Amino acid sequence: MASSSAGVTRSGVKKYAQKYCKEWEYDPNLKDWICPDPTGENYARCKYCKVTLVPHKKELNYHAKSKKHIKAVSLDKAAKSCQQLSFIKTVSKRITKLRN
Repeated sequence: MASSSAGVTRSGVKKYAQKYCKEWEYDPNLKDWICPDPTGENYARCKYCKVTLVPHKKELNYHAKSKKHIKAVSLDKAAKSCQQLSFIKTVSKRITKLRN
């Protein structure tokens, strides 16, 4: 029976711990939402869903296609596309005039 030390499975096969790859930030399917997780180099983070992910390319692609991620992306894009309301601009101008 194989040793149960970190990095080795029960069958004795070495287990590879994938680390975050900076190149993923240039991948068209990942670049808009992926970033390194601040908790460590062994994790990735979704900017939209604010979740920590295992940095395996297959898992990252699954996440990109998940309903939760798609909804979070659409909500973020909808929020960014909203124009500043005109009455806020008017109030800001009046406040500036009053201060001067």
